[in-house]
Amino acid sequence: MKQRSGKNSKDISNILSAYEDKWVALSPDGKRVNASAKSLEQLEKKLRKLGDKDSIYTRVLPFDQTFAP
Repeated sequence: MKQRSGKNSKDISNILSAYEDKWVALSPDGKRVNASAKSLEQLEKKLRKLGDKDSIYTRVLPFDQTFAP
């Protein structure tokens, strides 16, 4: 399988390195972390307080684990 690369590919590892094993809310453009928490519920609570409805949620896995969909 060929890996896609190009203008639409984003390497966000540099901004996620401080959030190992946490849930994060990324800005819609994917350039910054708006909030982070240990659980998805805590993250959603933080975002509600901020009035943030546009963030993209993702989980940063522990760096010693891999994910294969």
